[in-house]
Amino acid sequence: MKQLILVLSLLIVGHCSKAQNLDSLYTVWLDHNQADSARVTAYKLYIWNGYLFSRPDTVELMAEALHNYANKHNYPNASGTGYHLQGVANAVQGNYPRGMENYQKSLAIREEIGDKKGIASSLGNIGLIYSMQGNYPRALEYFQKSLAIRKEIGEKRGIASSLINIGNIYKDQGNNLRALEYYQKSLAIEEEIGNKFGISGSLGNIGSIYLNQGNYPRALEYLQRSLVILKEIGDKYGIAACLTSIGKLYQ
Repeated sequence: MKQLILVLSLLIVGHCSKAQNLDSLYTVWLDHNQADSARVTAYKLYIWNGYLFSRPDTVELMAEALHNYANKHNYPNASGTGYHLQGVANAVQGNYPRGMENYQKSLAIREEIGDKKGIASSLGNIGLIYSMQGNYPRALEYFQKSLAIRKEIGEKRGIASSLINIGNIYKDQGNNLRALEYYQKSLAIEEEIGNKFGISGSLGNIGSIYLNQGNYPRALEYLQRSLVILKEIGDKYGIAACLTSIGKLYQ
């Protein structure tokens, strides 16, 4: 089963602390004394953490505030962020044509203002839509474009994400050796930057390749390493997924 790889950490936090964090983000968004970048970033995180994956149907309307902000403050980056959020919400709901449309709009704005990090993100998201639609050649094309820009600007976490996405394409195509190559490259970068969530994901992906190959001892080794880190960071969703993979291995 394909998964929409958004590279987000599902941190396990208490309800009260989460609510307080959302309140503080919304306060920054409303504060006219804050810089445009700070206000837009706060509102993006407010939507992402509070609504995007629990109530994606509301995001389309909420993100309109960013388009209005862009027009009022002559800050096009706000609209680029708005289309990005709307695209993710569409993809979460399985509306891939609408998601593609919003990602393309976000990409156009980011290219116009020269936001290379944003461009790489939009290219990667477009690649994800093609991947979910089973159009692997187009997905690979966009993932490679995204990877090239991320290497150019030295965005290591983004590079690791692109490598995972490319590995997923090869895995879906049944090319386990190529998939393993990209997963191992991603793991090396995640370990270099100390991103435990990314390390656990890369270990799990490598384990899944060994599982596909019938190399059960190696698969178990990597899945158990992934499980240890997932428990350490409290990612219950990841723990459940990893336990399922280990169960399949024993089966």
